[in-house]
Amino acid sequence: MRNQQGSSLLFSMLLVILFTAVISTLILHYESEKRFFKLASDQTYLDQLLIVASKEALIEMDRLGDSFETTVSDNSITIHVSAVIDGGNASIVVSVSKNPYAKEAIILYNVETKTILTWSERMQ
Repeated sequence: MRNQQGSSLLFSMLLVILFTAVISTLILHYESEKRFFKLASDQTYLDQLLIVASKEALIEMDRLGDSFETTVSDNSITIHVSAVIDGGNASIVVSVSKNPYAKEAIILYNVETKTILTWSERMQ
């Protein structure tokens, strides 16, 4: 009788350990998935921010008609814009960063016709 109670107790303990291991694995998996989607959403946010900042840089270039450089930063995001006019064309570099990511757009812009000649992006 005592041996049977010991076996039942051992079996119950093994079930509890197995249950705990499964739950722990599920929680770790959920946390890693959550982290992955957070990082993916951060990159999407940077993409959107880069497009908006680039459009604003083009508007500012048209408004000023001259070279300029500026940096805007808050707690977690930094946007840096550098625009240089050379002849009738302007080179505009827009960098957007949020740790651990940074993205950059390089734009060649014709100031006279107000058209984008080239646009390239890269992750840093």
